[in-house]
Amino acid sequence: MMMPENHRLKMVGKTTPKLVKWDNSPASEVYFVADPKAFQGIAVKPQEAETPWNRRLFQNGDKLILDFGETLVGSLKMRLAPGNPSADSPTRLKIMFAEYPLEIVDTSEFHGLLSRAWIQDELVNIDDLPCEVTLPRRYSMRYLAIEVVATPKKLIFEDIQFQAQSCVKELLPPKPGWSEEMAELDRTAQRTLRNCMQTVFEDGPKRDRRLWLGDFYLQARANAETFKRFDLVEHCIYFLTAFQNENGVIPSCVFERPQPHPGDMTLTYPMHFASLLLDHLENTGDRKFAEYFFPIMLKQFSCLRGAFENGVLHLSKELGWAFIDWCTFDPVIAVTGVYLHGLHHAARLARKLDHIEDAERLEEEADNISNAARRTYFREDKGLFVTPAGEISYASQIWMVLGEVVTGKAAAEMLRQLRQTPEAIRPRTPFLHHHLLQAYAEAGDFNSLLEHMKAYWGEMLRRGADTFWEVFDPEDEMLSPYNDARLNSACHAWSCAPTYFL
Repeated sequence: MMMPENHRLKMVGKTTPKLVKWDNSPASEVYFVADPKAFQGIAVKPQEAETPWNRRLFQNGDKLILDFGETLVGSLKMRLAPGNPSADSPTRLKIMFAEYPLEIVDTSEFHGLLSRAWIQDELVNIDDLPCEVTLPRRYSMRYLAIEVVATPKKLIFEDIQFQAQSCVKELLPPKPGWSEEMAELDRTAQRTLRNCMQTVFEDGPKRDRRLWLGDFYLQARANAETFKRFDLVEHCIYFLTAFQNENGVIPSCVFERPQPHPGDMTLTYPMHFASLLLDHLENTGDRKFAEYFFPIMLKQFSCLRGAFENGVLHLSKELGWAFIDWCTFDPVIAVTGVYLHGLHHAARLARKLDHIEDAERLEEEADNISNAARRTYFREDKGLFVTPAGEISYASQIWMVLGEVVTGKAAAEMLRQLRQTPEAIRPRTPFLHHHLLQAYAEAGDFNSLLEHMKAYWGEMLRRGADTFWEVFDPEDEMLSPYNDARLNSACHAWSCAPTYFL
């Protein structure tokens, strides 16, 4: 059982950041129509009305849909008035908050693998009119739909505001010389990151709302190139390391509420802690902070080290969940690469902190595993890493590059060969697509990096994204690892790659 380490848990309380809040008015009144050419088959159209919504009289059964122009995270405030001199009964409203139009339009039976409670809908009763109402919960939304279930005769929505919140508010301007496409990729990625920067780096502000180490590592890198809230990075590091298991391994995620506690465990995420700590040292120069967490960093490899035999990884269900991406494939090569990536970064951190013996031990371990990976999995006839069952995946090649088993021109050639291998299992989420961009960067192929960014993240823009999505397959817009696309996040931490790479 994981138990909190008191000092670090105290530091979590002391380092919690203050949030910035700002009000947002609706950009327009809209309605939705079926359109096979639009994202998920739903087009957003401006509502042409003779009377503006805030001066219109609403009665039982009437609906109002507002577009706030961008996805925001925060709370709803409304000022309501009766449309007649006396209100002789309560008012009842059904309110839906949506990142995607699908969340409002699709009223079919719920079959999701996660809780139905993640769907952002409320039934609100208001006893007295006129009044001002602030809903107590926090939402992530772009679209607001209100249905008047019951009201005394007539109702006026005098004002509706959405109070957004984040650790940061303003987005950085585009760099001189960028094309409009590059500027929009950057703005959208920054907005994605901003919305996830709450009192921790959340993975998704609509659903889950946890600090996940795998997402956090990518967010921290993007933050270093944009908002530079290194205080939030340190707060999250204290939070994760406050809960270690009996082997010193930190959880893959933590919850803030109702009290701080650890969540799920995936074998791959602790491997990113060394990279996170190394990046933080290079970004801040804070050796004391890095030294404090260095012994904890070394312990993270214990969750996988025992699964290697003669340098070859043996995965089993008993070991636990090894997450790489939301697609079905044999992850053994990719997990080996994740482990190697962590070892190399741990060794570099050790050298920067003058722990030379630790660095040499980590480097020797990495060399042994790299040699075993080349002997076991690399197929000269294909120029790719292939599982014993003959499976080829993008994940395997990506992590063999990031794990430095293949480097330089050889890595660039392998990634080129991968693009010409149609049977290769492709990424399904921006999480693995981010690591593909990083693999191109490590191979020195920046043309392919930019081309892929424009093709994948740019396609989200072309389909209407104003924040980048948790799951996106251009061939399957309804793809969901949760069995219901309404549960997918339209604003997700692991999708903010463009602002880092640009």
